[in-house]
Amino acid sequence: MADNNTFPKISEGNWWKIRELFKKTIPTVVNKKYLAINLDMSEVSAKTNILPALFQLGIIDDQGKPTELANLWRDDDQYPTLCKKVVESVYPKELLDICPGPNPDKLKVFKWFATTKALGESAAQKISSTYIFLISGKINSEATNSSRKPSPSKADKINSKPKEKLQKHNERQNTESERPNHTQGKYPNVHIDLQIHISPESSSELVDKIFESIKKHLYPNE
Repeated sequence: MADNNTFPKISEGNWWKIRELFKKTIPTVVNKKYLAINLDMSEVSAKTNILPALFQLGIIDDQGKPTELANLWRDDDQYPTLCKKVVESVYPKELLDICPGPNPDKLKVFKWFATTKALGESAAQKISSTYIFLISGKINSEATNSSRKPSPSKADKINSKPKEKLQKHNERQNTESERPNHTQGKYPNVHIDLQIHISPESSSELVDKIFESIKKHLYPNE
């Protein structure tokens, strides 16, 4: 059982990330550098926030070496058994009786830690969250699947930049081509339909004058 007022607190996100790492291969030792690199955090944060929780939960021993419980933790079928063992060994029976699983009242759990163990709001919230997802014994498939999605490499990001620029350029050109532009050319974008009835008996000079007059009135600036 955890020592008096000290209970494990680890975010659910980090819990699943580390479990996925263990499913791939169990490390020889789990230390602050291992956690900092894999969880993208500082070594100080890993040492302060993650290592103590893994030790308290029995996933690693006091030397940082994975325990037998780590093997159960990796196995989806054995995961509920692992959670049951961890909860019963870490938390007092009083809490288990008042806030039993698999779906305990979150407010009751929070109040138990906050009042019984005289914890501040922040600490009580973090410890309560850890207790709740452990006692549920459920695998968060959504978190597990998201951690398996490969993040884009630096090369992919670099190669995507020219494509993004080209796409933005094409979109901008398409937008500009659809927008009326009254500054291009000498004439406004006006559509006019003319119907001219000329007598077959009209002379060629008269026809020329008619079209010259039309041009004069439609395009006065030319």
